[in-house]
Formats: sequence, C-alpha cells, structure tokens
Amino acid sequence: MSSTKRTRNDENKPFSFVDASTPAPKRIRRTAQSLSFAEIQNLRDERAAKDACEAHLLAETTRQAVEEKHRTEAKLRVEKVLGSVTAAGYGSLFAFMDELLNIRDQQLSAQVSRMLGQHGEDILNSIRVRQPNLVNQWAIETSGEILAQEGKKLADFLRPTQGTKVSEVLKMFSLERIMSRAEEIAPTLCHILRSVGTRETLSMDEIRKDRSLVCTMFSSYYIYI
Repeated sequence: MSSTKRTRNDENKPFSFVDASTPAPKRIRRTAQSLSFAEIQNLRDERAAKDACEAHLLAETTRQAVEEKHRTEAKLRVEKVLGSVTAAGYGSLFAFMDELLNIRDQQLSAQVSRMLGQHGEDILNSIRVRQPNLVNQWAIETSGEILAQEGKKLADFLRPTQGTKVSEVLKMFSLERIMSRAEEIAPTLCHILRSVGTRETLSMDEIRKDRSLVCTMFSSYYIYI
C-alpha cells in the first residue's frame, strides 16, 4: 500500500493571512478618444508656439552671450591701446588725438586724411551719440559762420552793377548761369536748399514746386536787390 506524499511545510516560515474581504482591483480598460481636426490643429499650433518661444529664448541668450563677449574683448583692446598711448609719452588721450590729426609728416598725414575721408561721418555720428548737445551747438555755430560767408558772396554776385537798368538786367538774366555760379559760391546754402526741396516724403509735383520756389528766390533777389 503506497502512502500519499504530503508537502512538508517549513516550520520556520512565517504565516501569512489573505484578507478575502477586500476585492482585488479591477483593471480599467482604456479606450481611445477620437479628436476633431480642429482640436488636433490647436494642439499643433500650441506645440509650434512653444517651440518658437523656446527658439527665441535660445537665440536671445546666444545673442546676449555674444554681445557680452564682444564688450569684454573690446574693453581689453581699448585698455591695451590706452596703455600703449601712455607708454609712448602722451599725457592724455586728447594729446595723442590732437597730434595725430595735426601731424605734419606727409605719409602719416595722408593716412589720417584717408581714414577721415572714409570714416569721418561715422566718427561725427558717434561723437553726436555720445555728446549730442556739444555737437549740435558746434554744428549751429559752424553752419552760421559758413552761411554768413556764403550769403555775403552770393549777395555780391546777385547784386547788379549800380546804375544798371532793369531792362538790361532782364536781358542778361540766365537762371541756369545763376544756379551754376551759386553752386560754386555758396555750396552749403545750395545743399541745404536742395535737401529741403527734394525731401523723399514729397510728391513729384511738390518737389517741382519747391525747386521752382528756390529758383524764384534767386531770380527775385537778383532782379530787385
């Protein structure tokens, strides 16, 4: 007679109890929800806007880093040059600039003249940005002197010879000759009048009227002065 084999339990293994009163959680089946085309497009737009914002922030951060690097390098270069100026025996930066602009050596003077010819306007604009009141006052005073000198020369040219009859003045009158000569005598004044008469915001009819006005001013002055 064969004996039934029974599984022997480990006597040292702790007992565990199963609480059958709490049911096991049921697995929830997830069902796919269909999205409308408008909802999908909105999601795409939101994602595109987010990507664009992140790209903008990255570009701005990169730009600021590049500018900071440029400022640091510029500072080091300027400090190096200023140190060289001092080491060369100049007491100030102005002393160096004054001697540079008034150098008598032909080769160096030609080099400075070329530099001013190519970048003089940029230099003046930079000075105006740094010290606008100083430059504006200087421009007003300088322009006043130039216009006064040119105005006197132009008046002498336009003034008929004393005793000349009006009929003779009209007979010799040539607007083309007057304008051509005025360009030579008063270039600054003519440049200002031309700039006013050819503003980009004006229409062609207005430009022709302004040019006619300038011509009339000269001709009237020539006849009646």
